[in-house]
Amino acid sequence: MQFEELIFIGISVVIFIIVFFYLDKKGIIKTQTKLFYTYRKKSNRLNVSYKKYDGYDYYRFRLKKGRKVTIFYEIIVEEGSLFLEWRDLKDSFFLKEFHQSESGQFSFETTRSLHSLKLDGKNTRGGCLFEVKYE
Repeated sequence: MQFEELIFIGISVVIFIIVFFYLDKKGIIKTQTKLFYTYRKKSNRLNVSYKKYDGYDYYRFRLKKGRKVTIFYEIIVEEGSLFLEWRDLKDSFFLKEFHQSESGQFSFETTRSLHSLKLDGKNTRGGCLFEVKYE
């Protein structure tokens, strides 16, 4: 390789790294960190634990259409924060960011059968448990 080609490749790599970090900082692209991340999912239950979690995941649930559902949750936050969103294809039923451990529940009437839970961790450590119950 000639010297000019090496300079061009070096400058291209530096520009790529700068653009990557800029887009990551703006949230346009997002890198993920998962250390000791484990989950167990059954049809009506999800259990997640992690030592370090920085990123997001989606978990899908198939619910009975036209039924009242209560979602029980237990969130453990030892550091950082965990944002969660429960939704179907059109509507969001629960949005909350947790900075400390908390237990609770929320209820809604299902109009669709496919639902998703988004977990979005911000340099967090802990875990969470969700259980679906029909009324």
